[in-house]
Amino acid sequence: MKKYLNKPDGKEKKMGLTRPKAVQMEKKKKKDDPHFWVSMVKSAIRIAACYMLFIGSIEMAAVTLAIAEFAGIGEELV
Repeated sequence: MKKYLNKPDGKEKKMGLTRPKAVQMEKKKKKDDPHFWVSMVKSAIRIAACYMLFIGSIEMAAVTLAIAEFAGIGEELV
């Protein structure tokens, strides 16, 4: 069975870690990312709406869910 070599000196090329491309951006840490924080606020608003449904206040739950949707729109703008 023939072994395919990648280098002209006859040694097999070892696989190494690849470097990121220049166009790739470093990810922000979550504590510095405004998108993360808006998402957390939106989740807290939704949890509050679930509590309002639990206690039977359907109108307030609907208003709270509407506020959460506006927060979702804000999240996409950040």
